[in-house]
Amino acid sequence: MRVPARLPPLRAALARWGAGCALVLSLLLAVACGEGRPQGTQPPGGGTTPGVGSTPTAVASPTPGPETTLLLVQQFGQNADTVRLVDPRDPSRSRTVLTIEHAEGWGARMALSPDGRRVAYVALPRGARDDRRQAELWVAPLDGGDPSRRAAELDLRGGVLWAADGTAVFARRSTAGPPQVVQVDPAGGGEPRVVATASGAASLILVGAHGRYIYWSEVSQQTGESVLKAYDMQSGQVTTVLTLAPEPARDLALSPDGTRLAFTGSSTFRAYLADLTGRAVSELPTGGQPALRPAWLPDASGVAFGLAPGAGQRGRLALFQQGTARDLVSLEAGFLQPLVWAPDGTALLCYYYTGTLSNPGTPALVTVGRDGRQAPLSLSGEVEVVGWARGRL
Repeated sequence: MRVPARLPPLRAALARWGAGCALVLSLLLAVACGEGRPQGTQPPGGGTTPGVGSTPTAVASPTPGPETTLLLVQQFGQNADTVRLVDPRDPSRSRTVLTIEHAEGWGARMALSPDGRRVAYVALPRGARDDRRQAELWVAPLDGGDPSRRAAELDLRGGVLWAADGTAVFARRSTAGPPQVVQVDPAGGGEPRVVATASGAASLILVGAHGRYIYWSEVSQQTGESVLKAYDMQSGQVTTVLTLAPEPARDLALSPDGTRLAFTGSSTFRAYLADLTGRAVSELPTGGQPALRPAWLPDASGVAFGLAPGAGQRGRLALFQQGTARDLVSLEAGFLQPLVWAPDGTALLCYYYTGTLSNPGTPALVTVGRDGRQAPLSLSGEVEVVGWARGRL
């Protein structure tokens, strides 16, 4: 069975640990955003899959309410993905904003714009077979406007990355040679252009953007080390920032202030923190437990890691802040994979797995407050959390 391209990051890692089973997401959520409840109506579930060869469909709200902060989620389907804005206080209040058709079994890879009002995504069109070279890049507003195709011949698994000011989108192109970083104008001005070629790299992962810089990680074919590189959008220069780890880095998370990079080791599941200003990398103390996907507080004052059961310890959610670490929660069973903090930093959205890394069980989506309180709320289907958007229901 073909594995969908749009997988929660931990699920791809678990495949390397031999989980080998399909996971069905029954997601749970409750987040307090500190804003008034938007008005609107819930659309019928399921939606309609566009016909073969048609463009992605944007769905307008008939009676839009006031603009507010909403959760943007992507529900995977075998032939089409559905993108919805969801009221985090009451997920029965939602609105479908986009339907993305794709090749059977291959989900789209999506990123939210810095202003929270557009999405860029790569998808494998109907009939395409090569996920490394046949993906297309589209840009769509969340207010009901039509999606626009901006590039083709891209690597689906490379995903997309917005520039910090929203003026450009970056993607990965995999050819017969080394992987490349491609810059695309989301407004459609001009052809996509290659800004970097990762000579000697076995792989390339887009990491993040801050100011005028775009960051990505390369893994050396010769040494297996992961190296962080940066592209200066003003000068057009590519520089090597620092060596990250003696192993491939994964789950890379750039801090909101652009000064640090948190990540885990692909082979060891160790937790790392890179100081981009001082050009130094340190390993965070996890007590020997496998570390999972870091998530930065919105003010960049700290970063949370999920810690899977190991070394005789329970699964934990740890917050590393100003050189110290404290547990937000210690679990009786299972483990948490951080996703994204609420905009006000009061709660962290996580996937919760009931089992172990080798046998994770069925995941759910929960929030964990700074005080350790956990709260669930239900969403249906196999859902990926895209991020916090600005929109109307």
